[in-house]
Amino acid sequence: MNSYKKLDLILFAALTLLCFFSFQHGDQIDIIRLSSALTNGHFFDFYDFNLTIEPARIIGYFPSIYVIFGLWGLPLKLFGVISDSPIFVGCSEWRFLLIIWYFKLCTTIFYGLTGYLLYKTGKLLNASRTSSSTGFDLVAFVLTQPILIFGQFIFSQTDIIGVFFITLALYFLLQKRMILFSLLMGFSITFKLFPIFFYIPLLLLLEKKPLQLIKHVLVFLIPISFFFLLFWSSPGFHQTALSNDNVGRLYTVSINNGIDKTSILLLVWFFICGYCYLKNIDKKPEQVFQWAAYIGTVAFSCLFGFMFWHPQWLTLLVLFFSLSTFLNPLRREFLILDGFMMLAFIAIVVKTEVHASDTYLMQQGIWSALFPRTHEVHKIARFGLFYFTKIDLWYALFNSALLLNCVFKHPNYHTAKKLLFTDNLSTLNSLRFRYYFGVGTYVVLSFFAFFLPPRG
Repeated sequence: MNSYKKLDLILFAALTLLCFFSFQHGDQIDIIRLSSALTNGHFFDFYDFNLTIEPARIIGYFPSIYVIFGLWGLPLKLFGVISDSPIFVGCSEWRFLLIIWYFKLCTTIFYGLTGYLLYKTGKLLNASRTSSSTGFDLVAFVLTQPILIFGQFIFSQTDIIGVFFITLALYFLLQKRMILFSLLMGFSITFKLFPIFFYIPLLLLLEKKPLQLIKHVLVFLIPISFFFLLFWSSPGFHQTALSNDNVGRLYTVSINNGIDKTSILLLVWFFICGYCYLKNIDKKPEQVFQWAAYIGTVAFSCLFGFMFWHPQWLTLLVLFFSLSTFLNPLRREFLILDGFMMLAFIAIVVKTEVHASDTYLMQQGIWSALFPRTHEVHKIARFGLFYFTKIDLWYALFNSALLLNCVFKHPNYHTAKKLLFTDNLSTLNSLRFRYYFGVGTYVVLSFFAFFLPPRG
């Protein structure tokens, strides 16, 4: 596709910037506050120090995200914008917002770097073709995905950093540099452990020799082992990052076997691993990339289809949804499906994250500073379709979309000769629909609810 209109780029930039300044979730604020301990000299006692001023449930991440935010916050410390006291103490409202936007810029840079890597990846995929637009096509398919936009610019989370490392790993995978692929996938699990569900089956698909498997797994474990060694002697590390137990979520859907419970999620995932180990594929880069995109789609569909998820986690899922859509002849249909999937996603989010999404996100953005609310802000969840429907209906619609992606994106449905890297107006219009319908729906409803006059 070589006809991205200037108007499309302007509208995309305008709507995305509107989201950047209008919405903010509290999790990133917590990470900013916690990471300021690093700029004040608390490294090896980072967790122990923060436990003296914050509850353990807030300090739930591995050190990597705090290190990135600590380094990003260093210029603020050097130029006296923040002091040795807790970062937001004594801040005016506008100073508070400027600090938040500064840190949000950090994750936005990772969003942009992910786009650059996708462009380079598209160029590698396009090496044997005459079209010159494949890189831009791939960027458009991934970076305009509504759930990814939601996670980065509306819910304002840090998961895009993990996505960046996975994208970089896939770039090296295309170049058959397996050691770097394994190492970068290892970096990705220092942010969230979920990429394990993708890495293991893909490794089993690509490598069959036991010694090679062991070698790559050891490389994969180097980054997280490094952090474990650094902080193992810290009691706070054990009370926070290592006690953030999500294992119970794996048993959300399970079968009682009379003695204990069998997790459906683990049952399906183990089957995926076994299938990958028994499957032999052509090792040409294009074929490997197709299978990587599909395994990511299936693995994360399995993970999030059988457990309760938080909205930002799905950033990982939609990366692979977008990659596999890009490689599929049913591009237009899947882009339209993504748009309606976003509608189900919005319904689930506003009904489950009652106090952490909805118009709450606008109350920590620019509009709350410009137009202070003296009354309780209305909720999207109380509007029309969302109010009169049960959440189980929306989960059923969302999970059916996951299933459709798993079935109709199998590489048997598309081979290398069927990949289309050509100008296609219907595909471009479907991309427009997915972005404007998916993102626009949430933005319009949020603004409507936020500025609606109080009842009575």
